[in-house]
Amino acid sequence: MIENISYDDMINYSKELKASADVIAELIKNKELSEIQNFVDEVSNYSKYLESIVKLYKDADNNLLDLRSQKGASH
Repeated sequence: MIENISYDDMINYSKELKASADVIAELIKNKELSEIQNFVDEVSNYSKYLESIVKLYKDADNNLLDLRSQKGASH
């Protein structure tokens, strides 16, 4: 968990953001709307950021479990 949000919920939020950004990008395609395109790009980047945070937290959780099991095995 990150704060009080499960990893699965965080991934779902990320996917929803990406899907929304893709819809907006398609709607403004071939139009001179650079500010909206910048917004879409930022939303897409944030979606990727959320996915990377979840991966980082999961990796940290796994490493902590490994360390705990190693510590328990040495006693």
